[in-house]
Amino acid sequence: MSTPQTISLPEAAQRPGRRLAWISLLTLMSAISPLACDMYLSAFPAMASDYGTSAVGLQLTMTTFLLGMAIGQLVLGPVSDRFGRRTPLLISLAVCIAAGIACALAPTISLLILFRLIQGLAGAGCVVLSRAVVADTTTGVQSHQLFAIMTAAGGLAPVLAPLLGSVVIEFGGWREVFWILVLLTVVMFVGALWGIPESLPPSQRHSGGLGILARHARGMLRDREFTGLVAALSLSFAVMFAYIPASPFVLQGIHGLTAGEFAITFAANALGLALASGLAGRLAGRVPPRRVAAAGIALQLVSILLILSLSLIGHLPTWALLTGLFLAVSSLGLVAATATGLALERVPHAVGTGAALLGALQFGLGALVSPLVGLGGDEAQNPMLIVMFTAALLAALCLFSSVPGQSKPSVRKSS
Repeated sequence: MSTPQTISLPEAAQRPGRRLAWISLLTLMSAISPLACDMYLSAFPAMASDYGTSAVGLQLTMTTFLLGMAIGQLVLGPVSDRFGRRTPLLISLAVCIAAGIACALAPTISLLILFRLIQGLAGAGCVVLSRAVVADTTTGVQSHQLFAIMTAAGGLAPVLAPLLGSVVIEFGGWREVFWILVLLTVVMFVGALWGIPESLPPSQRHSGGLGILARHARGMLRDREFTGLVAALSLSFAVMFAYIPASPFVLQGIHGLTAGEFAITFAANALGLALASGLAGRLAGRVPPRRVAAAGIALQLVSILLILSLSLIGHLPTWALLTGLFLAVSSLGLVAATATGLALERVPHAVGTGAALLGALQFGLGALVSPLVGLGGDEAQNPMLIVMFTAALLAALCLFSSVPGQSKPSVRKSS
């Protein structure tokens, strides 16, 4: 196999103004799928009334979207390793636009569930291919800094999305949420058409069909460092996927926060995650990224353990819960901003496949943990905390059990 080479930033991104637009576009792509997942949460009562369905039917629209995201990344990542990034990205965006329009016009809940699955399958291209483009065109400190920016956006999106959706619904209706998503996808399509050239040269693509793609995936899963990083990152994200759907019931129903106080809490946690991601970017080149990731997981684990312990003994003050949740969500920024770059650096010969495995596991775990936090009913906080603690503990075990340098990945030459 020929040694892959790193290419420089595309010419369209060399000038400062163009560079900002290029980074902003990739950042939006990394955040659009979480936005599409969560923006319509506050509209569930109105949607249930319009469709004459139950909460279970509406939950299926989210589950199928997450399932589509997981499957879509597994397909589109390897496909992009063979055919390049640009064409699969443009096709994904076009299908995503069509699926968004179909969701906005869906006359029945059954059709909405179907269209959400298609939207997830197509939207997966935005997440996996934006990561692949960054990994194709950057290395080292620059790569970690860009992933930190994308992590901040990807982490903020699922936290802020319900708040943004509430504003849209207040002045329009739940269908307007999907029209907003269509508009954002159109912006991305035009931006990709204009500002994202092909980042994977033909000489670095695979021509062996599904066989070589499967071999690459098997090779990655045998790389203990890669699998440890991917599992740790995905489990750390599962902490937030457990927090988001349960927090309205826990904070408002059990601890008595008003809707305004709950919104402020959500915004504070989002700000904390963004600041932590920014800190990780600033530390790139100064502190080993693996050490930053370890610090993030350790903080996440300890903060959840403290509030879970207080809850189990029956005395968890609201201020302690809010502090613990803030630290648990914020620390994800330290993990995601560093572990993503570290994992993809292990697989420079098949970045698309690596990004696909990473993204599929993230969203697959999200689809798994979201229902678990509701097992105790609306008046129980321990299921949320137990799921969060379990995910954080497993993340720590995965990170600390992976051994750097067990196998050497293909090394890309500097441009």
